[in-house]
Amino acid sequence: MALGRGRRARPRPPCADALRGEIASLGISDRTELLGAVDEAGLSAVFDGADVFALPSRFEGYGMAVAEALAHGLPVIAGRCEAAAALMSERAGALVEPDDVDALAQALRALLDNPGARARASNAARTRAARLPRWFQCADVFEHLMDRGLPSAAAT
Repeated sequence: MALGRGRRARPRPPCADALRGEIASLGISDRTELLGAVDEAGLSAVFDGADVFALPSRFEGYGMAVAEALAHGLPVIAGRCEAAAALMSERAGALVEPDDVDALAQALRALLDNPGARARASNAARTRAARLPRWFQCADVFEHLMDRGLPSAAAT
């Protein structure tokens, strides 16, 4: 399953057509669903119906999708990047090198083939999500950094 949308509003961005072609060439059309953009309720339903969340990206600014997956109790397999590493706990899933397809497949198999490991990772994901800062806490930190880093209006 793939979720998302392009930066520009258009019904089918070119990458969606390329992805559909790749899915067809791999013979996995019957097991793949491209949902495109979904609203908050739809996203919650997708998370609730999933067993594992995989996001093997090369870069994440904050890792919002990882944080949301953890909050839904999903074991997470993410690309090894700073944001994902900061959000994850070792027991809540795995970090893999972004371009290492074999490591991604192995991490997926380890969770999908082992319900006990998946349940333990799910519990760890919920525990980790409960310890992540809330938005107001992030805003407070940002405000503090801005106050500390910018000269005051009175000093100019």
